[in-house]
Amino acid sequence: MMQGSHKGVSLQARLLVRALSVLPLKRMFRDTDRLRAAMERQGRRRAPFPACSLRRVAEVSLHGDPAHPLVRLVPRASGPARELFYLHGGAHAFEINGLHWRFITKLIRHGGFTVSVPLFPLIPRASGAEISAHVRDSYLRLRKLAPGMPISIVGDSAGAGLALGLALDPRNSEDEMPSALVLVSPWLDLELADADHVAIAPSDPLLDLPGLRWTAQYFAGDRPLHDPAVSPINGELSRVPPALIITGSRDLLSPDARRLAALAGESGRKAELLDRAGMVHNWPFLPIPEAQAAVEEIVRFLTENKGEGAVQSTRQKPAFT
Repeated sequence: MMQGSHKGVSLQARLLVRALSVLPLKRMFRDTDRLRAAMERQGRRRAPFPACSLRRVAEVSLHGDPAHPLVRLVPRASGPARELFYLHGGAHAFEINGLHWRFITKLIRHGGFTVSVPLFPLIPRASGAEISAHVRDSYLRLRKLAPGMPISIVGDSAGAGLALGLALDPRNSEDEMPSALVLVSPWLDLELADADHVAIAPSDPLLDLPGLRWTAQYFAGDRPLHDPAVSPINGELSRVPPALIITGSRDLLSPDARRLAALAGESGRKAELLDRAGMVHNWPFLPIPEAQAAVEEIVRFLTENKGEGAVQSTRQKPAFT
């Protein structure tokens, strides 16, 4: 697969990607023993709650299960506003972290959104079915906290897979459907069956296939990996809400993003694909100019799709230069 030219990639991005290449994350996802040890270390810590910097931007309240609460962040500047339900990534195994909270802070500051974040259980202590059930329960709880309000769902990586699965859940009534989706570096095919996954893996400085396949099997449990409840890319896409899908050429999971955009188009649904040459997994989280442009695109998309329903079109966003 052609990876595309890196022309137009900022110097900050090029330097940061080089720095990421020497971090241990790639080695962890290549070696399942390292990955297991990291998961065990995390299991002895509590999930990090919003930092003081975020609390200066938003009023924080906790709802539901004290062990796995729904964290609700209401902008101090404007009070309750347009609702986002945020699902964090981490290969279904790792807690929300500082990068996630900083990204959420940007969404609040630049979009004025009220953001609700479920701190759901993770593998291996919970099964994939239990994780998905907790996510759905948290979403329905938010529906009660914000009755009648349109809700958009934003997710990254494995959380983007949970987001798509939640949106496609056949139990959803019309009133329960999200108004829009934003999927950042989505992991949607836990089979990792696309040949492009293998082709891109060497150029991804963060992720690798052995660790992802290991956590995927944990998440699936007794279910086959191709089950739509496990790999939502195989679900019924005829009701998928308007979606903004963000990926990059050095993201091992980029085949999932491109495939979803194509399938959504074939189903006559509205989808925008922001596929940035030279960018890595979850690049909108990074301290680079391209990330700020991505946040602006997300705010624009969510502002334009407030619940008016799906539109019969699919288009690809031009790469930022």
